[in-house]
Formats: sequence, structure tokens, C-alpha cells
Amino acid sequence: MPGPIASTLAVIGAIVNRNAAARQDADLADIEIEAYRDALDDLPAWAVREALRRWRRGEVGGDRRNLDFAPKEHRLRSIALSIEAVVRGQIVRLQRLLEAEEEPERPTEAEREATLKEVQARMKAVGDGADARPVTLRPGHSEAERIAAERDLAERKAAVAAEAEQQVAEDEASAA
Repeated sequence: MPGPIASTLAVIGAIVNRNAAARQDADLADIEIEAYRDALDDLPAWAVREALRRWRRGEVGGDRRNLDFAPKEHRLRSIALSIEAVVRGQIVRLQRLLEAEEEPERPTEAEREATLKEVQARMKAVGDGADARPVTLRPGHSEAERIAAERDLAERKAAVAAEAEQQVAEDEASAA
């Protein structure tokens, strides 16, 4: 957010007062203040202050001989914009961190092994012609539902057996 303007004006005043010529009149100082204000009024005051601090410390790029004088309006604006951009990037990264969701716990090696063994056992049961999924009825099921479940189980077993027979026939045909 821009401003507060009073803080930005304080920074501008410090620049103008420190670098004013001894015989500079008030009108010339007002013109110089207005030029800085036009260049900096839409920037946050903290970024302008930090830009001036870095200028005074010589922590900005460019020709070192230019650091003996007050920075031009456009130069100070450029420095403040780059400082603001870095802070905005940090804000985005921190916001992403705050919004991050915890990853689910990964299964342990023992849990993975147990799951693998269970899957292999079920696959073996299907390959042997038995369905690994048992038929379970909840209390209150009717006789018709029990018969339908048993029929479904028989159909599944028949399908597995037919698939196994087909595979054997294909293997024999390819061997011949």
C-alpha cells in the first residue's frame, strides 16, 4: 500500500535539506520536493526509506561517483520498487507456506509388506479358482438375497475358471 504520505514526505525532506545548496531559495526547494513526490507518492514509505538508506550506504548498483550526490527521483523510485518486489515475493512464499496442507503419513515398510502379501494372497486365490471376496450378509437379509449372493459367487468362480481354461488352451496352442 502507498504511504503514509507524511512518512514519504519526511524522507523527501531529508534528501532535499541535506543536499540543498546554501543559496537555494524556497521555490526551488518546493519544485524539487514536488518532483520527488510525483515519483514516489504511490510507493510504500518503508520502501522509500529503505531505498534512501541503501543509497547512503552505497549498497546500490551503478557508478560509485554518483553516490556523492542525492539520487535522482527516477533512480530512487527504481531502488524502492526493487525492494518492494523482493518483499512481495517473500509475502507470496510465506502465504503459500501458511496455506500448505500437511502431507498424509506414508505407510511404514512393514505396512507396505503386509499390504503386498494380502494382495498376493488374493491374486493366488483368484488364480486357484476361488474368489477371495467372501459372501457376507448383514443381519436381516432375506433368503432371496442370500440365494442371489451365492449365485453371484458361483458366477464369479465360473468366470475365473473359464479364464484359467482359456489361458491353458492358449499356452498349449503357442507351445505346439
